[in-house]
Amino acid sequence: MKISFITLFPDIIQSYISTGLLARAQANTLFEFEVFNIRDAVTKNYKSADDTVYGGSDGMLIQYDPLVQTLNKVQRDPTAEVIYLSPQGQNLNQNLINKLKVKKHLILISGRYAGVDQRFIKEHVDLELSIGDYVLCGGELPSLVLVETISRQVSGVLGSHESAQNDSFTQGLLEAPQFTKPNEVSGMKVPEVLVSGDHKKIELWKNHMSVLVTLKKREDLILPKVNEINWKQIDAFYKNVSQEDKNILQINDLDQKIEKYKNGTP
Repeated sequence: MKISFITLFPDIIQSYISTGLLARAQANTLFEFEVFNIRDAVTKNYKSADDTVYGGSDGMLIQYDPLVQTLNKVQRDPTAEVIYLSPQGQNLNQNLINKLKVKKHLILISGRYAGVDQRFIKEHVDLELSIGDYVLCGGELPSLVLVETISRQVSGVLGSHESAQNDSFTQGLLEAPQFTKPNEVSGMKVPEVLVSGDHKKIELWKNHMSVLVTLKKREDLILPKVNEINWKQIDAFYKNVSQEDKNILQINDLDQKIEKYKNGTP
């Protein structure tokens, strides 16, 4: 996959893609990254690519011409998708990531200040995308969030494909809690099944625990999956979890919620 970043602050992008998994993905030719500085398209001596907003609004706006000229420098795949990172955009989620990860070429526009000229959005942007209902100083961090979450879904980027498949949200639910050595910390022990070596029991524990953790922390994610879940099994499993484990796993007081779904009344 080819990713083209268009930004006023290329150093932010370059620094991040030069380390960790993204650097390795590029070295292994799983991704091709290129970064374009909008200021390079500016002919004015002071290299300013922004100007005041018509109508007297606060802040400065990135101008149409430098954006278009920079976009024209990109060697585009015919199916390339131009994405503008904006708090007004569609919220990023796993379904959208699954659609974007099969694209050959993404062009990511990072706004700054008050954003970009609306005419550029109308003429050149295929998708406005947001990483949440809040405002940052620019689109560089959201663009990197997008690239990292896509990269985790591409075979070969992570050490194990299962790492991505088991991530929270990949299957629509949150991931089961995880533990590492030592077995006991401050009187809290790792759940017995996880050190049993019985892989079938461990897998079942993870699947059921994923439902319980999602029910506790993000019940909204349960609703699309409610008819796929065997609530009688979840109920029996939950009743067999020790109080000590419930405390450590932070899944107390779920009896009524489980009963509600078991009776078919979400």
